[in-house]
Amino acid sequence: MKEEVVKEKVVKEQVINQELIKEDTEPTLGTNLTSSKTRSSKKKKDTVEEEQQVPTEPKKKKKRKPRTKKPTSTSTTTAVEDYDDNSIAVPKNHATDRLIIDQIQREKKKASNQSNKGESVVQYEALRDALNSAVDLSNSNGEIHFAPLFGGNAKFGGGGSNAKFGAFTKSDRISNTNAPTAKNRHAEVPYGYNNESGPKKRSNKLNKSVSSNTNQSKEIHFVKSTNGLDTTTHKQSHKNVAVIAEPIEKKKRHADNSKHPADSIDSTLEPQQVVISLPVSKKKQAKTAAPDSTSLNLDTNPETASEKKQRKRKEAKAAKVAAKQKKSEENQLEPLQEVPQEKSREIPQEKSTEISPEKKEKRRDKKRKEKKKEEVVTKKPEKTTEYCHPNDIMRGKNRLRFDPYIDPKICTQGMADQKYYQGIIRINKRNRSDAYVTCETLEADVFINGLHDRNRALDGDTVVIELIDLEKVWAKKKESMIQKREQRHSTAAERPPQEEGEEDKGKPKYAGKVVYVPPNNTEQTYSGLLSLSQRFSDSEPNKEKNIRLAWFKPIDSRAPLIAVQLRYAPKDILTNEEKYKNLLMVCKINRWPIDSNNPFGIITKELGHIGNIAAETEAVLLDNKIVERPFGQKALNGLPEVPWTIKPADITKRRDLRDTRIFTIDPATAKDLDDAVHITKLTEDTFEVGVHIADVSHFINQHTALDHEAYDRGTSTYLCDRVIPMLPSLLCEELCSLNPGVERLAFSVIWKMDGAGNVLDTWFGKSVIKSCTKLAYEDAQSVIDGQGLPKTVSIKQYLPSQIEQDIEFLYKLSKQMRERRFANGALSINSIRLSFKLNEIGEPCEVSIYEQKEANRLIEEFMLCANMSVAQKIFQRYPDEALLRQHTSPHERSLNEFIKLADNLGYHFDCSTAGSIQESFNKIQKPEVKAVLQLLAVKPMQRAKYFCTGSTDTNKFRHYALNVPLYTHFTSPIRRFADIIVHRQLQSAILEKDFCGYKKSDITKAASHCNERKEGAKNSQDMNIQLYLSHYLHMVEENTKKPIICSAIITHVLKDCFEILVQDYGLEKRIHMDSLPIERFVFDPHKIALTAYWKEGIESNREFDRARKLDQDYIEPSGIQLYLDQDNNNDEEQLSKPMIKIPEELLSDKLIDREKKMQRFEAFSKIDVRIQVDVERSPPVVYIYPVNPFI
Repeated sequence: MKEEVVKEKVVKEQVINQELIKEDTEPTLGTNLTSSKTRSSKKKKDTVEEEQQVPTEPKKKKKRKPRTKKPTSTSTTTAVEDYDDNSIAVPKNHATDRLIIDQIQREKKKASNQSNKGESVVQYEALRDALNSAVDLSNSNGEIHFAPLFGGNAKFGGGGSNAKFGAFTKSDRISNTNAPTAKNRHAEVPYGYNNESGPKKRSNKLNKSVSSNTNQSKEIHFVKSTNGLDTTTHKQSHKNVAVIAEPIEKKKRHADNSKHPADSIDSTLEPQQVVISLPVSKKKQAKTAAPDSTSLNLDTNPETASEKKQRKRKEAKAAKVAAKQKKSEENQLEPLQEVPQEKSREIPQEKSTEISPEKKEKRRDKKRKEKKKEEVVTKKPEKTTEYCHPNDIMRGKNRLRFDPYIDPKICTQGMADQKYYQGIIRINKRNRSDAYVTCETLEADVFINGLHDRNRALDGDTVVIELIDLEKVWAKKKESMIQKREQRHSTAAERPPQEEGEEDKGKPKYAGKVVYVPPNNTEQTYSGLLSLSQRFSDSEPNKEKNIRLAWFKPIDSRAPLIAVQLRYAPKDILTNEEKYKNLLMVCKINRWPIDSNNPFGIITKELGHIGNIAAETEAVLLDNKIVERPFGQKALNGLPEVPWTIKPADITKRRDLRDTRIFTIDPATAKDLDDAVHITKLTEDTFEVGVHIADVSHFINQHTALDHEAYDRGTSTYLCDRVIPMLPSLLCEELCSLNPGVERLAFSVIWKMDGAGNVLDTWFGKSVIKSCTKLAYEDAQSVIDGQGLPKTVSIKQYLPSQIEQDIEFLYKLSKQMRERRFANGALSINSIRLSFKLNEIGEPCEVSIYEQKEANRLIEEFMLCANMSVAQKIFQRYPDEALLRQHTSPHERSLNEFIKLADNLGYHFDCSTAGSIQESFNKIQKPEVKAVLQLLAVKPMQRAKYFCTGSTDTNKFRHYALNVPLYTHFTSPIRRFADIIVHRQLQSAILEKDFCGYKKSDITKAASHCNERKEGAKNSQDMNIQLYLSHYLHMVEENTKKPIICSAIITHVLKDCFEILVQDYGLEKRIHMDSLPIERFVFDPHKIALTAYWKEGIESNREFDRARKLDQDYIEPSGIQLYLDQDNNNDEEQLSKPMIKIPEELLSDKLIDREKKMQRFEAFSKIDVRIQVDVERSPPVVYIYPVNPFI
């Protein structure tokens, strides 16, 4: 029975299709009379074929809502209202069609005149009369279908360019988003289409035509289309509402298959249409425009949020219903799909046996699996958005200057696969194009050549690099070096000597490029000068027009030139550029686009004028990221209330050492006394020695505001005139400082030692102490020298002789401990350290070299012993979380250069270990030679760093200079945050806790942060010393009105320059031969000496150096190199070199020949030099020139 019903439905569909085909084969009202029969018949045939492709699927009957009874009028307006149940027939007679078309064309001419004014009106009364007289409504020659009239220039409905199509205008495209696209509209151009009246250019006239429709009468447009779709369009105040009108049977079929009314319009609208406009009453307009499942809303007014929400709900509900209906129809068609329709054979009846629920479930599972497989096959791949760094976004049409940064996820995976490496980049101060990256996983530094390969990384940034071909990079580097050398000596009569392959001496082991710079929380700020000129010359102010950028030149030579947009620069920079010529400013880099060679920044602050020590000091601190600011109120709230006393409960938990003779030995000006010592003789050959450190961790609880503030500062910064503390003064100068005569909390390490200083037993724990006196290093040194304590020393509770005896015992033990440490391979290389005395206004008035004595070494030995003991304790308990300190081996290339240089000077150095280097130094007898070689040996050395034991290879734990396996910092918690962490770990280890309070990742991050802060503090201290020294030397020259002449020692001689050391001030300088008033110079590779022939009567100073740079006619002195017979056994190569007779003065040992006006510069020889300072530059520049002995 079910199959018969299905067959009947199929037959009905076939009958409907045949009727539709018959309709389309007969002439219709919309036929173009000017087209040929062949063309029109071909088009009709295509239409028939398209309609025959519609699937003949059985449709499910839909329940319709009861409708209100409509008036039984036979007028045209009634037919319009009841378009679902009535149809309009058109006779087959062509003559009748001709009458109708003539009448319509007459009306069209009238309407076309009005369309120019933006109106589209048809005389409905005359058109209705023509229809009544010519059309027989009882003759069903086919159905009239209605389609929307898009625009007012349709053919027969207002005329226009696109007459055949209903004339889409610009306003229609804007207001009616569901209209057919341009591609569909012009897919097939009807025959007879006039190109001259084709689409016009877009203009404002189209918008005017839309706005003029506001006063039009309310209309309904009928369109006869060959596609079988009737549409009614209602217009009111340029608001269009289209209602789709179809026969009942076809309406059901389209309603089931269409998801949205716009889809049916786009798919069924064809070019051939006839538009008829009829008047409608207000009530019928409202009823016609009512929303329907097949209606299309063309209202241009924006809908409210509630209406939009309600519409989306209805659309979603309708989509679900349509999906369910489609699924049910597919299930009904399944039996028919299995049986071919061509064969007329009986379908075998299925057996009436019932299927068990289990089989049904299996079939359902099978269908689900098949459906999932189909979904997997047809599923489109998800669109993955490529990573783009904010600085890689192109904002203009400039070409790319750098490579885009890669995805951080790819970086992480690449580092795991050792495709990429992470490290910290260091930029060369002398040559900003050279940079190096130190990676823990590589045995040597990676060379980064040029700005492009550095890829916008700044000095000190953590970068991710990729290794590239070293030979290509080094070939490019050598070419650059040759160009710079030729440019430098372009005015020389003869180029300086250059050996073959000399450029390869500094060839690195690896080369790479930066592929990603991880984000950094710290701001990239620099101090410097602001100018409108990019060259920062001393010429007149920039008078160019249309200036859009100012330029900021950082003091730090490693930083790039920064572009500043005028809106981020001072307002008066254009009108008063001279004001900022010597004014120090602060600039913050906010972005570095991929298409710019320079970063962009913002001016944030004025520091002061160049030459002002306070402004210069602030600039130094800022460049090293040392922030000098008051402590926040939240941090200060964490301090204990004053007056503060030790609670009895704290004393009971600690070892009471208040009755032990404990004292401090520190610099005379120290205020933060964080370490104290004591010694007690137990037996004739055993001693109890204790080191007591201020218990700062008692006052700073973990994860508090004060803890975060101290962590952020990292360390105290010691300047010439003040200290920038890590902790508030209440702690570092009072509560934590081990001041004499007051009870203080301490963390103690107490050993039991024999007479030689060997540790027999160790005790760690918290204690309570009471220091009896504060000694300076000079006081302790007086005791060591046998002169006893000065009478100015104040001692409480004990006699001076007792303190003197303790100092002697400590010195005896420390001396043996030091000898044993160096015998085990330790290395000590001390650099020159200056000390200043300031006047009342803070200016330097006296300078001296700080000299370490035996008293300093006494305290140093016991502090080192305490640090090593604590390192062993915390590493034993927490092998993956201990915070230790390492010192890696020297740079291999630099160390080899030092060994070669020492050999050329006649001193053999064994640099296999730190101990062997120390033994080589001990063999040198001359103090000046030893001082020079120690200065040269410092350069290959690397700085020690903190590290986490769980994040570092065990082979890198060792401290190179101390030659010990484990080392940490424990003895200075007042000025180093790393020591506070170690204190907390030591306390957890004493209590045998499983967790030290820090995760491995926390310690790794803290170690990196402490390294950065310590590096910044050290650089700030060194630069501040140079600043004060420059102003001191300038002040001396200004006060005495005489040049500063002092002695210097030559440390290193090269082919066209030599380096000197001024020991009185710790100044190092490289002097180039082309900056001196000499005729020529000769380099002797055997003696490693430079011989200069001076110009008589010309002083060597800054004025001469500046003048020769500005003189375009100046000719540089020529330089040659001596070659002896034994230099090379290759005859061809020897003949290629110039052969000259060696002058006698070059063969003698005299350093000065007055007859020839010759002076020889050899290593370790002393010369007189003149020092000049330019304080008008920031930082001040110290110039050193050798004195011309022939004036």
